[in-house]
Parts: sequence; C-alpha cells; structure tokens
Amino acid sequence: MVIAPNKAYQLWKEKSNEVVILDVRTPGEYQSGHVKGAVNMDYYANFAAEVQKLPKDKVYLLHCASGRRSGEATAIMRQMGYKSYNMGGFGAVKSAGFPTE
Repeated sequence: MVIAPNKAYQLWKEKSNEVVILDVRTPGEYQSGHVKGAVNMDYYANFAAEVQKLPKDKVYLLHCASGRRSGEATAIMRQMGYKSYNMGGFGAVKSAGFPTE
C-alpha cells in the first residue's frame, strides 16, 4: 500500500503519537541523513523477525532510498497484520517536509 509523502506528512503531523516512521535502509545510509525520530530497521537484516517486536496498534510509514525495499517491507508487514504504508524514497520524503537530521 503506497501513500504519497505529502499525505504521509499530514498524517504524521496530525497523529504523531500513533505514527512510527520506519527507515528500512542500512545503518550507513541512515547515518548519512534520516527523518528525525525515524526508527532504523535494515530491510536486509532479518526484517521479518525484527518487525514482530513492534506493537500492532501503531501506523507505520516506511521509506528507503528509492522505494523498492520499503515496498517489499510494507508487503511483509501487511501480511503480518500491521497497518503499514510505503512512502517511497528518502529524497521524496525529505521534500514533503519531514524534518531530517
């Protein structure tokens, strides 16, 4: 399930206590710049097992560098019963207004 970054930003602003941003890039990519407060959960590092540690009562907005990994990760999370949405690549997410650090 895809959500446009600008719509994701509105959702995050309105319901920040219910929304978790997952950055599924590698730790190195994450360190080079990320959305403020985003949780880094490397898609290539046993993602499905790590996801099971997350609460199911939140909404998850995922992104990676281009949108491919976050798309696959979103599908995995949805199969497990999570409310998850793919925002696409980091550049688009940053352009939508999310604060970065």
